[in-house]
Amino acid sequence: MAAEAAFDGAALVVNALSVSPEIDFDRIALGTVVMDMTYKPLATPFLTAARERGLPTVDGLAMLIGQAAPSFQALFRRPPPPLDLRALLMAHLGETA
Repeated sequence: MAAEAAFDGAALVVNALSVSPEIDFDRIALGTVVMDMTYKPLATPFLTAARERGLPTVDGLAMLIGQAAPSFQALFRRPPPPLDLRALLMAHLGETA
């Protein structure tokens, strides 16, 4: 069985490596969501290749932000302030929309 066969029928493909794996995105079904946990840079080669194939993508900043509110709540025992974290983090990271 080829390694790419592991993607057959996948609804989600996540890269949790610190490097972009070599994947033939033509073997990934259209509509499969592709996520890269990396958030610097946001446009990783992995996500760029998936977008070129027309696949929906999620960058690592989404996961970082998703973890922020529960972490803030756990540490400070109160809800986090209402901030546009994506805009703040993108500016801090030197990324553009």
